[in-house]
Amino acid sequence: MLIFIIGMMGSGKTSIGKKLAKQLNYSFIDVDISIEEKEGKSINDLFELWGEEKFRLQEHFHLQKFMHVENSIISTGGGLACFHDNMGLMNKCGETLFLSAESSFLASRLKQGKANRPLIAKIEDDDLPQFIDLLLEKRNPYYYKAKHLIQSKDLKANDIIDLLKSKGLSF
Repeated sequence: MLIFIIGMMGSGKTSIGKKLAKQLNYSFIDVDISIEEKEGKSINDLFELWGEEKFRLQEHFHLQKFMHVENSIISTGGGLACFHDNMGLMNKCGETLFLSAESSFLASRLKQGKANRPLIAKIEDDDLPQFIDLLLEKRNPYYYKAKHLIQSKDLKANDIIDLLKSKGLSF
């Protein structure tokens, strides 16, 4: 089974994905890390070098190469779900989990690591919640196409496992 974790930056996709993979004895794949390893550059550098359009296309190509792996948790970049019908692709090939969070929670988590996130690197801390609200307004129509909606605040891997089992899935 493939389980895709989507949501805004700072929602906990990577940290909860690693914990979930460990508990299920699944592989963990981070699409951003896959891109960085292949290109030998950070996401920030690639975003600056390529621009958003080419970066989103590269995300799509990397996502496609994971469609046939088995028993894996795949953590996506925050914007991946919003381009190139990636949501349709992920929904077709596995379970999709949207880690939902309020902008104030996301902003509090993102303030320290802004420099490593190209979309928010130059945004003042005070302006961050408003920027996140605007980004959520654009992205939520895609995120809400996920099969499962989960609040990310105080989330534990067992919560996800219990949710999926309650929907009749087994591991």
